[in-house]
Amino acid sequence: MVFEEIKKILEEQSDAKVFPLYLKAISEIYENNEELKDRIKDMGIMKVNFDISKANVVAHIETNIEVSISGGKGLYKYPDLTSVITEEIAKDAILRKSSVESLWTNGVMDGRIKISGNLGKAMKQMPNIDEGDEALCGYKSKEKMPENVKKIKDARDSGEWDIELFVTWLNATEETEGEFMKYLTKKYAKTVDTIRFNYKIPSAGIGAHYGQTVKRSLLSGEGKLDEPDFTIELSEEIAEELMHGKISLSAAYNAGYIEVEREHIGKLTAMDPFLRIASEELGIKM
Repeated sequence: MVFEEIKKILEEQSDAKVFPLYLKAISEIYENNEELKDRIKDMGIMKVNFDISKANVVAHIETNIEVSISGGKGLYKYPDLTSVITEEIAKDAILRKSSVESLWTNGVMDGRIKISGNLGKAMKQMPNIDEGDEALCGYKSKEKMPENVKKIKDARDSGEWDIELFVTWLNATEETEGEFMKYLTKKYAKTVDTIRFNYKIPSAGIGAHYGQTVKRSLLSGEGKLDEPDFTIELSEEIAEELMHGKISLSAAYNAGYIEVEREHIGKLTAMDPFLRIASEELGIKM
């Protein structure tokens, strides 16, 4: 059901019975609203049910993240950041002499790494790249290891290396994409972002890249989700006030109208702009 159809129905009826339709409108609005696409980061990954028991109504909001990884030979045409590095830096990265974050920070400070582009955006991604690199060591059986992962593990075990292994290292990050996702989509759900890194090693004539493509999604509407993070129980009156923009979820919580465990207050508050913008776009009136 498209937004205009939802809006027409809610113009004619706006009581608690149509609360699921109101939530459905949020996912429709989200696709074309830049403010919400930016604010969805505050939600991270979550599954929330809304239960209006007296009206026999159940609805939900669910957010998720998909991340794909690319790494290997070749340069991006429009990178976020380009790092010109020495072979020593490449060796330390391959053999994991220190974390990626400290390696790059120290390399920039002592001049072994020359950078251009959005350093702030790059540094925000370093912690999850670090833990993603640790996923290279997550394979228990060498028989099941991707070829490039095995090469990097062998180098780290033996301490033997060559400069071409730098490209292999970036290829290995792509091969372990499934392992990377465990880190990128859970622990770093609020900060993981689309990035494009270029690496140049002039002394070896190497140009390579690492990238993350992040897609965030929001689904909402009628029905109950299995294993939600939490459930919000609403009275019919509070559900209607939410729809009409008369109260926010955080204000309803502060007033004692709804109960949520303290650990979920951040996600509760993060939903407020989505409900507010839905009420404004739908133009629901009392």
